[in-house]
Amino acid sequence: MRRISRSCFRPRTLGLAGYVDHVRRQIDEWSVGQVTIVAYSIGGVVSLDVAKELPDRVAGFVGVSAAIPKPGGSFLSCYPSTSD
Repeated sequence: MRRISRSCFRPRTLGLAGYVDHVRRQIDEWSVGQVTIVAYSIGGVVSLDVAKELPDRVAGFVGVSAAIPKPGGSFLSCYPSTSD
């Protein structure tokens, strides 16, 4: 297992794009050919965007209780709606 670089712990923004950039930079820093991403909860949204950006580098994806929205939806759309 490769170590996570401390330099990658400084996301440029706190939005989805910042987290995606953070993961992509970490994968680049490891200097590996391909990775399998294991995502938990809303990390599913981040990981799917990483896989879209790096289709040749992501060999697999495992979602563990991951929020996987329909195309165009946010992670909040994965949760059941509440009625009054």
